[in-house]
Amino acid sequence: MFDFMKKGPSKNKTAPEPQKTTKDATKKVEGNDFATQEESLKPKDEKGKKGGGLGGVLATVRDNIDKSSLGKVFGSPGWYKNQWQGVEDAVKLIPLNGTGLKFVMLHHRDALRAFCVKESAQENLDLYEAVTEGVVNGQGLSKQAIYENYLALGAGSEANFPQNLLTTLHELANKGEHSKMDFSGLVATAMQNLMDPFYRFTFDDELKRVLFHKMTGVKSPNKVGGVKGE
Repeated sequence: MFDFMKKGPSKNKTAPEPQKTTKDATKKVEGNDFATQEESLKPKDEKGKKGGGLGGVLATVRDNIDKSSLGKVFGSPGWYKNQWQGVEDAVKLIPLNGTGLKFVMLHHRDALRAFCVKESAQENLDLYEAVTEGVVNGQGLSKQAIYENYLALGAGSEANFPQNLLTTLHELANKGEHSKMDFSGLVATAMQNLMDPFYRFTFDDELKRVLFHKMTGVKSPNKVGGVKGE
């Protein structure tokens, strides 16, 4: 007899029941998918920001105007806010060292001078200009005039320099040889004297108003952070 006839009746194997996917399980899977979760939040987020219906449309239009040249033309408050933020960011980029001072002297000297006059620190700027450029407030000066105005003992605008830096200059002055004077040894001290008013200037509202006008071409409001007419 064939072997297969010896075996008893085979039992039907029950197929495994398909695993049920519950809502909870689906949520769990989706919860582990950060990208899916992030995407699902975006539309809701935007809708929450702008609001639905006409209000949302108007908010979007207003935002687009604030970011475009139309905001500049109409002087929208949002446009001014965006520009002032750019000004604040620009001020933070000015290094508080000699490099920053040279940058301000090159681009914003008039504003710095006005600040120094207000702070009664004009002589520091005058001296810096004198020994580095031979010019004071746009006016060229001879070496003799610089020495007599700022460096000679008892000069009307005598600068605060260590006397050892001035010894050679005094000797040349006594000989009447002003043309041989070299002021390069005074530059570092002149810069140091100017650093204190320069540092305060970088926090002054006048610098921000100057930057606003230069960056936008629009006259700055008197109030920093303000809008047209303020």
